[in-house]
Amino acid sequence: MSEIRLNDTNLMFNISDLKALKQEIDSNDKECDAVRGGGSAVQELEKMANNYKQMKSNISVLIGNTIGFMENVNNSFIGNDHKAAMGFR
Repeated sequence: MSEIRLNDTNLMFNISDLKALKQEIDSNDKECDAVRGGGSAVQELEKMANNYKQMKSNISVLIGNTIGFMENVNNSFIGNDHKAAMGFR
């Protein structure tokens, strides 16, 4: 069986970076001014703005899920390491 090597210091550093990135994404919420007029150009710009908002939301969810996964990996690693250490006593 292969050995799994995990640098928990780097993992925690990366989790912190991702949390900061998610906080920055979530706090940066700009609303567009109301648009007067019509035409296809205005409609396309509104579609682009809505697509951008959806993409921003999806990226935030993806980063949040990644943070959760990485925290679970770290907690599992710590728990298994502790169990292994107790087995040697």
